Amino acid sequence: MVYVIGYYLIKIEKLDHYVRIVYLWITLYMSLTTVCLGYKLGFHLYCMSMIPIIFSTEYMAGKLSQKRVNASLISALIVICYLAATGYAAFAGPVYSVDDNIAGVFWLMNSVIVLSFLIIYSKVILKLVGDSENMLTEIAHTDRLTGLYNRHHMMESLNASVNEEGERYVAMIDMDGFKQINDTYGHNAGDYVLRTVSQLMKETCKDCVISRWGGEEFLIMAKGKAEREGRETLETLRKKTDDYDFIVDLDGDGNPESQYYYEMDNIQFQDGKETYDALIRIDAN
Repeated sequence: MVYVIGYYLIKIEKLDHYVRIVYLWITLYMSLTTVCLGYKLGFHLYCMSMIPIIFSTEYMAGKLSQKRVNASLISALIVICYLAATGYAAFAGPVYSVDDNIAGVFWLMNSVIVLSFLIIYSKVILKLVGDSENMLTEIAHTDRLTGLYNRHHMMESLNASVNEEGERYVAMIDMDGFKQINDTYGHNAGDYVLRTVSQLMKETCKDCVISRWGGEEFLIMAKGKAEREGRETLETLRKKTDDYDFIVDLDGDGNPESQYYYEMDNIQFQDGKETYDALIRIDAN
């Protein structure tokens, strides 16, 4: 009957009611078995696994926009039931006597179940925390429009590269005439150009650190010599961008109303250290 009621409550999205019933059932089971059979069988240990879950449930309910359960209140009630049941069994003795060997087997079994759950649960929670931290770090270091790294991440990469071995080159790309695109076709068209050029950069400069430096300016840093690897990579990017047909659908009806082609010309190369110093000065201003 408890499972049927629980299924129905989940179906009608009454998570708080379902949690209360499940915890009431487990707490009642723990208390009665401890009072009747004694605490030597280890049924009271299940309260250790119930408390951390209820706080996670409260958090998830908030994330799912469901009615929150009062984790602190439920935890306090579980602790009271635990103390009452184990205290009664300790001072008054269990209602029924159980052979010590059987009690030992149950204590070992319940201990293994509870401890295994706590280990697995802790591992899962730590993984979720780690994934959340990685996601927040990625959000903080990524430009939302283009999906490239942002200025902050590039500055960290430039700082780190100073103390790393091997040659590196840094190239800045500025999209001339970008303001005219925004003025003529609107900002949606401008965003389309930025996203498309960014994707072309990702496809061409796979081993490079690419960032949107600001507006229509991009910064690329990679290992190698500017005169050899840098020129080859960026010339490939220039040709690919030159050959790409930038087509924008202004009204969203599937029929392009305008077509424009965009070229990146006059890519200049500078010595990596000089470029880095210049960028530091620019960012400081």
